[in-house]
Amino acid sequence: MDQPELMSKPREPPKVGPPGGSVFTPPGKDLDIRKWNKEDVDMWMSCFLRPDIYPNTYLATTKQQIDGETLYWMVKDPQKDIHQVLQIPFLSYRVMMRNAAAVINEYNQEEFQKQWAMFRAQRNRST
Repeated sequence: MDQPELMSKPREPPKVGPPGGSVFTPPGKDLDIRKWNKEDVDMWMSCFLRPDIYPNTYLATTKQQIDGETLYWMVKDPQKDIHQVLQIPFLSYRVMMRNAAAVINEYNQEEFQKQWAMFRAQRNRST
């Protein structure tokens, strides 16, 4: 009888982006930032950048159609001076990148924990 193929031991994901952010999610959304739409990103930003104090940031993200997938790649593959290209004020951009990195890192850690639990369960069944 053939043995089921054992999955390889999962590796802890490396941290991405700048440190020091906080994990916020839009109402009703999970930590997979890539699934957030533009409105979700606006709701997420309102947790740490008030629209009445940072209107230029919201104007820029609206103009550029910044959604969760865009945020994800802005953190994963940062481009020098992209905040200028996107017309996002630098301090707002820094806060956004820190908090987006915190969400991505938390999501990656949760996924790692799920894979680790599956690996251990599979290993325990095979012994």
